Amino acid sequence: MTKYLSILADHCKNNFEEMTKTKVLKVIIKKDERPNEIYAIAKVLPYGDMNKNIQGNFILGFTDEHMALLVASSIATTAGLPAVTEMGEVASDILGEFINIIMGNAITEWDKLGFRVRFSPPVSL
Repeated sequence: MTKYLSILADHCKNNFEEMTKTKVLKVIIKKDERPNEIYAIAKVLPYGDMNKNIQGNFILGFTDEHMALLVASSIATTAGLPAVTEMGEVASDILGEFINIIMGNAITEWDKLGFRVRFSPPVSL
């Protein structure tokens, strides 16, 4: 499973750098189970492979609403759109598209390795 997580982490890093024009200096993959974690802003993308009975959630979570707004605004301005100034529907849509791009790219690569995962639309928390 580490191989698949590395692929996901690489796509998260690469897409973040590309979509925000921000350099990521280091990525660490670690087991961090916090079932009671509370995020100020979160996009949850359920995924699963029914043949192998594997299911999970990719969570793009921000413990601080301001950080989520900064990421959404950076993605918007890099794409040539106006800066996002509040955490509303536009910012939520931008973060939803961001998570879709990350997971879409990762799942395409996973599929080539025989991990036939599909995902559902993201849900905001």
